[in-house]
Amino acid sequence: MTIHATIAGNPCIVTLPDPGGQARIRGRVWRWEYSTGGFFALLRADGEPMSLDAYPGERHPLWRAVRRWERRNGKR
Repeated sequence: MTIHATIAGNPCIVTLPDPGGQARIRGRVWRWEYSTGGFFALLRADGEPMSLDAYPGERHPLWRAVRRWERRNGKR
């Protein structure tokens, strides 16, 4: 994520790690993000959080992709 700002009249560019990730599994794109409080949420296609009932089971390959993303991005 890149933020363009002006501080004390000087233009600045701030680059932050992206708070979310995505993976394509079995032809479907799954997206997720961590809120500022550190809470995990899977996202629907419109970017809103999914209901917990829509989450896949614990053995779904999505969770392996999420764990890999967490290791790469320092979330765990």
